[in-house]
Formats: sequence, C-alpha cells, structure tokens
Amino acid sequence: MKKRTLSNFSVAALLAINLTTYSQTYRNGHLYNAMPLPEPSTSSMTAMSSKALSYDMSLGNEQALDIGVFELNEEVTLQTGLTKGSPGFHRNEVATASTCSLTNPGDSEIYPHKAVVKLFIRFGNQYSVASGVMIGNRYVMTAGHCVYKPGYGWADEVEAVPGYHEGSEPFGSSKAVSFLSWTAWTEQRNFAYDLGVIVLDKNMGDCTGSFGFGAKTDDNFF
Repeated sequence: MKKRTLSNFSVAALLAINLTTYSQTYRNGHLYNAMPLPEPSTSSMTAMSSKALSYDMSLGNEQALDIGVFELNEEVTLQTGLTKGSPGFHRNEVATASTCSLTNPGDSEIYPHKAVVKLFIRFGNQYSVASGVMIGNRYVMTAGHCVYKPGYGWADEVEAVPGYHEGSEPFGSSKAVSFLSWTAWTEQRNFAYDLGVIVLDKNMGDCTGSFGFGAKTDDNFF
C-alpha cells in the first residue's frame, strides 16, 4: 500500500524546506542565525485532518481557506497538478525596473538560482535566516516553521531577498504581507504539514521567474 502524501505541497516543499546557508548573516544592524528546527510532536507524522490557513499581517487576522478554489496570480489553483516554472526576465529588460534594483551578482542572476530566495525572519527578538523558492510573482514556498513558530505564533517580519549571494541583493527585497500554512502545523505541530507560503508586497517573480510545483494526493510522483 502506498503511503499517502499528507499535503498538496509535500513534494515541492521538500525542495524549499531548510535550503538555508547554515551560517550567521549580519544585515541592517541585526545578526541572523540559521532558523532552528522545532521539536516534533508525538503525532509529528500521523495523518490527520487539516485546513489551509491564511494570516494577514496588517490586520492580524487568521482565516480558514477553501484550498480547492484558492488561486495564485497566474490563475493556477493549488490543486491542478503540475505547474511549469518560468525563467522570468533578464536584468537588462525594462520590465524589471519597477520592482528591482539590479546589479551583476554573478551566477545568482541566472535562472533558476535567482528564483531561490533568502528569508530574513523575526519572531520577537529572535532573528533567523532561512530560504524558499518563488512559485509565482508574489509567492514564496518555504517551511511552515519559517512563518509560524509553535509556542509563539506567526512571524512578526519576513523579508525575502531573491538571488542573495554573500551580501549582494541583485533584485532588491520584498516584505511579507500575509502567510499560508496548515492547521495541522499551527495547532498540532505535525511535521508532515510543516509547510508555508509567503505572500510578498512586490511582484518579485517578474524579475526572478519561478519554480514549478505540484499538487498530488499520493506519493506516486517520481
């Protein structure tokens, strides 16, 4: 019997969870350490019912979502199967000028490297770095514990920097305005649902392109 995948994001999120540079990063007057992994719960990999949950940072409101009808900018629902990524624009194209500050960072300018983002995260007085991948113009897929910390709650600040390399921020940065996760993570600390999506305040994907992602109901993926 095949083991069922417990989330629509499970396979794709494996590519995003903790792709962190495990070192300290000093930025804007703060020292950021690698995001620590939370302790698993006793039911950390047990199948359970879970709802998609959104959190609006400006309002401080949580809202349960009907994940079957929630749509990304590109009108791709999260349950339509595999979605092809996009390489985005090159840095010399005028279309990037409105959302990017462009310099030559080397390889991180090239797709797919530029669609990987470094995340600068604050939970209270804890400053951490993690990473994720662009999956749309304004969407970053990452781990659930990068947006929701058990015992604390939702992150106070998240800033995404695509193509970050040794202090270079070739495409500028964008701040989170809302988060998506699953109640099985936020309420149960179930690692099978340790998945999150960050909604940004800029269309960074216009500059960087995005990765594809998949929605599967079982583990028959590869």
